[in-house]
Amino acid sequence: MPQRTRSFRGAVVGAALAVGVAAVLAGRAAHAEERSASSGFDRGLSFLYLDAEGGLESLGLETFQANDLVDATVVKTTQTGGLLGVGAGVRLIFLTLGPRFRIGVFDAYQVWTLNGELGIKVPLGRFEPHFELGAGYASLGAFSKDDLGGPRAGDVSITGYDVRGGGGLDVFVTRGFSIGANVSAEVLGLTRPGVSLDELASNNGATVDVNGNANVKTDNLYSLDGSSLGFGFTCALVLGLHL
Repeated sequence: MPQRTRSFRGAVVGAALAVGVAAVLAGRAAHAEERSASSGFDRGLSFLYLDAEGGLESLGLETFQANDLVDATVVKTTQTGGLLGVGAGVRLIFLTLGPRFRIGVFDAYQVWTLNGELGIKVPLGRFEPHFELGAGYASLGAFSKDDLGGPRAGDVSITGYDVRGGGGLDVFVTRGFSIGANVSAEVLGLTRPGVSLDELASNNGATVDVNGNANVKTDNLYSLDGSSLGFGFTCALVLGLHL
């Protein structure tokens, strides 16, 4: 085969390869430009997350059911207080899974929950809406004797379950750090075993209600089992790390 023909074919093949490579690069550049125009931010993939939250919680212990969980003449069953929480877990593209701990601090008591949480993330560049559903263990405590109206705090054990749903929006300041806000609603089912009459009798001081009047009913109430089904609403600011 003449040298000129081989050179011509080589030039054609080389030109074709160059055009192909240029087309691929142009396509990628166009895609990157389109993505940049639409979001202005590309943060890549993350596989682990850790966040801390703080805000407010409004909680009604007996919103749906009241069965003498506490003496309502002594303990305010609907309160608003501070909220702190932390969550961590794994992420697979748009799904997240991990535990979340929260504690709500109120005037007469504290409520803490430890839930397993499944989440859905919607990455939109720098912005990321998200939705979560979780369930787990709940505990009501940190009472004083005055808060309960008679029984010692150590004599009363209140535990149960928590089911929560919520969502929010994160804004990514960098690829690995976000600031956001979320809201959630939860149903809280709590039970309390009765305190023995001997333990109640061993308490010192008179049992009184919120007005300072003698409250004979309280001892009888805490000697029996109690339960409640309540509702809570939270709003919080969130700081997140994404690895």
